[in-house]
Amino acid sequence: MAMSSLDSIQSSPAAVKPSPGAAAVASGELAKLESQLSDWVHCSSSKTSAGKAKIAEITSHIDLIKAQMKKAEETKEAKELTSSVASVSNPPPSSQATGPELRFDGTGTWVDVQV
Repeated sequence: MAMSSLDSIQSSPAAVKPSPGAAAVASGELAKLESQLSDWVHCSSSKTSAGKAKIAEITSHIDLIKAQMKKAEETKEAKELTSSVASVSNPPPSSQATGPELRFDGTGTWVDVQV
């Protein structure tokens, strides 16, 4: 494997920030790293100490991106769950019953309460 391909991976992985399109960027980066890992594993340099170090570095990057993608997905699912629970617990005013307010008078009859 030529040294120029070594330069395509930074020494410190960039964090995948949750934003619109972040999943697509992370997936693209993941695919690129997996391709590079395959190249390194299948080249004659893979048996050298430098090759083994590069394989370990790429694998570490892949693991980091996968963990960040999993965390982002879990965060998204948690937000969706929280939102759905909140909407059930606090229905909008338009869905609440309207009409006269009734009160039980204690003798077995309901009476209309004038507001």
